[in-house]
Amino acid sequence: MITLADIPLLVPDGDGELVRWMNRYMPIEDLQIACDDPVAVASPRTDGRTGVRAHTGLPRPNWPAPPRPRLNSLYWPTGATRWARGYFLATEEAKDQIVAAAGNESSGQMTKIKLKMGDQGEDDDPEDHRWILEADVWVLPPRPISSLDAGQQSGDYEETTLWLIPVVDDRYFWQYRNVDDFSVTTSTTWANLIDTLETALGLSSPIDHDTVDVEYLNPDPIEFTRRRDNAAVLLDAVAFSVNQRVVRQLDGSVTMRNYGNASADLDENLNREWRFAAGAIFSSHHGGIPAKTLMTFPEYIDRIIKQGGELRTKENDAPNGTKGTASSRRKVVHSTCYADMPIAGGSTPDNDSKLSGLASQWNTDYYGWLDKKFDMTFVGMFEWEGTGYDDAVLWEFGTPLGDGGSRKATTRVWSLPQNFGVETQLSQDPDLTPLFGVQFGRLDETLAPEGSATFSIYEHDDAASPVWDDTNLDVTVHENNSGDTHSSGAKGMAVPHKLKNKWIFVPFDFEQSSDVVVFELLTPLAPKGSATAFLETYDPLTGGYVSSELIVVHDAQFTSSGPSPLEPYSDMFVGPAGCRGTAVFRNTVSGMRHFNIVWMARLARFIYVAAYGDYDVQNQTIVCRVTGYWDQGYRPVADEQSPVTVHDPLNMFHRSGVGLLDDLDCVGIAVYRGDLNRYDLLWMEQISMLYTAKLAADMLGDTATIELNSQEGPRPMGWSLYVHQQEPFPSLIPNPRKLYGEKGDEIVIAVHDYRDKFEVLAVTARPTWGWAKLNGPLPKLGSVTAKRWIDTPAGMVEMTPAQNLLIHDRMLDAELPANTRITWEFDPIVKRYYLRTHACAADSSSQGWGT
Repeated sequence: MITLADIPLLVPDGDGELVRWMNRYMPIEDLQIACDDPVAVASPRTDGRTGVRAHTGLPRPNWPAPPRPRLNSLYWPTGATRWARGYFLATEEAKDQIVAAAGNESSGQMTKIKLKMGDQGEDDDPEDHRWILEADVWVLPPRPISSLDAGQQSGDYEETTLWLIPVVDDRYFWQYRNVDDFSVTTSTTWANLIDTLETALGLSSPIDHDTVDVEYLNPDPIEFTRRRDNAAVLLDAVAFSVNQRVVRQLDGSVTMRNYGNASADLDENLNREWRFAAGAIFSSHHGGIPAKTLMTFPEYIDRIIKQGGELRTKENDAPNGTKGTASSRRKVVHSTCYADMPIAGGSTPDNDSKLSGLASQWNTDYYGWLDKKFDMTFVGMFEWEGTGYDDAVLWEFGTPLGDGGSRKATTRVWSLPQNFGVETQLSQDPDLTPLFGVQFGRLDETLAPEGSATFSIYEHDDAASPVWDDTNLDVTVHENNSGDTHSSGAKGMAVPHKLKNKWIFVPFDFEQSSDVVVFELLTPLAPKGSATAFLETYDPLTGGYVSSELIVVHDAQFTSSGPSPLEPYSDMFVGPAGCRGTAVFRNTVSGMRHFNIVWMARLARFIYVAAYGDYDVQNQTIVCRVTGYWDQGYRPVADEQSPVTVHDPLNMFHRSGVGLLDDLDCVGIAVYRGDLNRYDLLWMEQISMLYTAKLAADMLGDTATIELNSQEGPRPMGWSLYVHQQEPFPSLIPNPRKLYGEKGDEIVIAVHDYRDKFEVLAVTARPTWGWAKLNGPLPKLGSVTAKRWIDTPAGMVEMTPAQNLLIHDRMLDAELPANTRITWEFDPIVKRYYLRTHACAADSSSQGWGT
């Protein structure tokens, strides 16, 4: 007997004719009813949170594939991201009744209905359900199996005689259940997390979860803070992070079990009255199990997550008595829990006991889940209680056995494979709070030259009247070799030094502002003056900045009595239209927001350099060659430039009196300081050999096709320009980061030290605006070609070789004459260059362009 909503379903004929017919014309195992996994499992959103550390990502288990679909069967797997699925046959009349019971066509609402499989008890007592399986299921769209002859069809194929009825359980719809603002803090507990996901999944009763061992500490705030991510994926991630498993039972209840209680549930199942048909428990016959586990922890020091990916590790042996281990094999799992390295130096983390406890507990639980292995088939329909050890349970009823009358009625349950598991674990030490980027605050003690001091972090409360509050977090800041002494209480910024993993103190009156923005000058900025600028907002879709508001920026410091000179940095923030920088909000005047400039660079003096000479320890300078400049993207120099002396105010290149790098294979970025008439190093790092090349075709997947001819072929850049050897470049370059580029785009290729390893490192940004001179008159709403010009340290020059752009107008009131100097902008939607601003000044500098 098989029924849906008490409506009888078909059991195939005893001689197997129907099954043979279906196998010939429409095999059920070939039907694609639903994908095996929710799209959220494969989505890159489950990867690590970007921009903050060496990423870990959510645990994603290697679930086994489900068995092929079978008629009159119900498959019931373990896990939150897998769902039950069953396939049954019905006549057209029964199908119509089931559809009516399972959904209201007028309201569009679906309803769960009862599935029953099996025969009544031996004494025919209606109360005896020992042989009947019951579960609430949802009906997916029925499929026609056998249709009338072609001559009997009427329009569509609704008039059929046989239908396949697919059913699923609640977990099918969990793939459409997402969290809202899922914020996790250092005080969030695992129980808090489970309660939140329980609500997100719309469960009518609480998840019956086992107590999480204290050694698992707290959930990691970075990885678990998610926006609109799938709740089922997150629930499985929580479970696997604490070595528990999610089980949805036949009665609709949801449990999360550790291996100890799962073992007790398994024993309880086996103590019931079963009739074995095949299989058995084979836990005592282990083999191929790793002999050790190794847990890794990212290094953290003074609230800075080390950017080099350094790891601490804890190794544990398999418990005594574990059989079948392979002595040279280890199971590695990567934890997000930080190894809190001592500020004063040393190799033992300050939280070493917590790391040891976490690794030991994970080791115990890992081998505990490997302890039970089974594959068993029982006669009849039995309500197996899901344990967490199970991969799945499969009930089959009514399939002919081919002996002229016997039919299959079995319950089969099998355990997960022994190589099943995850390789990430998302615990965190609740006593550790990492900080990212520049922090504002005050010194708690005097900071002497070349010394260090405690620095309290302040944050803005976002109120209408700006107030900065002490967060009760502190770091140790270091003096920036300026020779200055800073008194206790001094305001400033703590800037993370990514190479030295320490905080640098920079004096700054942060209470002037509650908002830090990126801007681009629209008009020139004079010394101690002001200028109109575009406020630029980061666009995550393009990965760049877009202009969103007009603001006023000042080369001055606002006080209650008005602007005053920003000494001693007068004349530092001076430049033409197009300069970019950061500024802090001060006040609003006549509806226009005013900002103080914190940092600004004229693009003409924003240069790329390669280390060329020795490092001058006393003066903190290094001789470099200019390898390129910035013109809305990296542009290599046309020929070799004279060496320049670059200053190192952040002391990035020097360490303990010797060069930071043994070899001078390093490149960086320097900005021109108008107040000091020098270049200051902003960033420098060691690299592999770098080349640029042009794409010969669109770059859409795992490889990039590049031009190999002499004009467009790979060209050395950075330090490689001076020390490179000719590389035998292949035409296909691996693209491991799945970067996107269009034919003709310039890409950066890294050639690693062992010479046979190539990879695409970056795609050079396409220009979004620039300068040009009209070749002819530009009519109103018309178009004309224009030669492109660029801003260089020597002034405005025409691009070599010449590059002509077709400029379109959408703003003029009258025609512009030939040779007019303009600025243009590129519209990526229509892929056109449009007039942005124009001027006819005779000045040869960029101030005369587009003002």
